[in-house]
Amino acid sequence: MRVQLAHLVKEAESPHVTLQVLPFAVGAPPAPESFTLLTFDEGPNVAYVDTAMAGHLIDSAEAVATATATYDRLRAAALHPEQSLSMIRKLMEEHTR
Repeated sequence: MRVQLAHLVKEAESPHVTLQVLPFAVGAPPAPESFTLLTFDEGPNVAYVDTAMAGHLIDSAEAVATATATYDRLRAAALHPEQSLSMIRKLMEEHTR
């Protein structure tokens, strides 16, 4: 587990990565399934939803707006990126003992 946590810390050093931890204390996340938002400078944004059976690309403006709102709620409930990295580093120390 320590190696996996170290990998997360290393990836978070990239200017293209923002790592935030959603603590268990927040409760159940407002996202019933895994999804990815794909945003573009030109053209419509889309969402990719990954289910147990298959993945689906969604281009409905309404569905993408709902996914965007869910993503915004997840980010708001998560720890700040610096707090997230501190938490991960603390867990790394606990797994070296």
